[in-house]
Amino acid sequence: MMIVVRPFHQHSLKFVDIRCSSPSEVKNYVLTNGLLYTCINLVSMYTKYLTDRAQRNAFLETRRAIETRHKTAKENNKQERLLLSVLPRFVVLEMIRDMASDEDDEFHNNRKILSAQQFHRIYIHCYDHVRYVCNEFCY
Repeated sequence: MMIVVRPFHQHSLKFVDIRCSSPSEVKNYVLTNGLLYTCINLVSMYTKYLTDRAQRNAFLETRRAIETRHKTAKENNKQERLLLSVLPRFVVLEMIRDMASDEDDEFHNNRKILSAQQFHRIYIHCYDHVRYVCNEFCY
């Protein structure tokens, strides 16, 4: 025996025996249920599509951020090696420490503009008993 559930009241359900119903009523029940299930499936497929699209965009954005971070780290290492090839290590470390403290200050103070002192620092070190020898090769 097949039973169709039809809402009768807000909190109660009325069970209807299909054999006692007319064929057109059964046809309407089946078509209504089919249409309802089709609509629910279409809405759920659309929701899944939107969710997948949002997750894909989040993945791509995260990937770009990681690639950018990797490139930035690579460039920082190149710059540090270049400075170390030209300047003494303790001067380079002092410069890096000063730049890092400037970045921390900007982060904590939410400053977006460059400070006037940023490009006017001079790192001077005095040495006794140092000679500078320069050789030029002329061809």
